[in-house]
Amino acid sequence: MRREFITAVPPWEVREIALASGASVSLEITEAEPFRGMPRFRVVVKGGEWEVKKFMMHMMRARAGG
Repeated sequence: MRREFITAVPPWEVREIALASGASVSLEITEAEPFRGMPRFRVVVKGGEWEVKKFMMHMMRARAGG
């Protein structure tokens, strides 16, 4: 499964959240177009369906963005 989203969360923090979630996923993080001067990052998450969902649930809870 592949999931893609854009976030203002810094890449190092996305990686920490992935480690804390315990999900076995691979991350590709690249810069996206800034929004009103705020840097944004495009994150591509790849892995099994449950693993990606596990990471996304943890990401939403960690950053209170869901």
